Amino acid sequence: MLIDTKVLKTRMHTLKSGTSHRSPRPTNIFIAIGKNPSRVYGSHEAFLGPTSKKGAPTGALYIKDAHGNHHRVGEEIDEITVDLVVYKDHTRWSDPARMVAGQDLITYGNQLINDKSQMNAGAGFAMTGDKVVQTPNGGLIGQTIKTAENGNFVSRTVVSSAAGRRHKRIDIGSGPYTQTFAPLETYELPS
Repeated sequence: MLIDTKVLKTRMHTLKSGTSHRSPRPTNIFIAIGKNPSRVYGSHEAFLGPTSKKGAPTGALYIKDAHGNHHRVGEEIDEITVDLVVYKDHTRWSDPARMVAGQDLITYGNQLINDKSQMNAGAGFAMTGDKVVQTPNGGLIGQTIKTAENGNFVSRTVVSSAAGRRHKRIDIGSGPYTQTFAPLETYELPS
């Protein structure tokens, strides 16, 4: 077999799949409108409580500080209900690429990159060129990621009653909600 090329790459074929872990029940998360819109608070660090006037017992957002105390941050909020799902990659199977020659295997080129593959020659093997690289990337990379699925949001605000002595919570918008998070971890998968 005679191969004439600048770069020859042989790579292992790996099927990467993932397992998932879904939160046991939908999770509530909150965003304070008018504050930092990219800051999402989980139910472990925020809750809905009373406003400054009677009438809206769950109209204001309270956030936990570093000392564990809750402080009211606003009355315009997005209340979001989502399923938080964690996906973890793993190797289902892997099959190395195979290059088999019954007689000689001769490669003319500048670079041979072999990533866990088999190169077999019945008689002789020759490589002419500058560089041979074995397993260039160290293997297949997997990730553990968290996503928000089946999400819905409701934007709410608080308005004063006609007399101005009581508050009333009203919905001002709603729709689907999605969010992607940075990977929780990155690791090399076994081949």
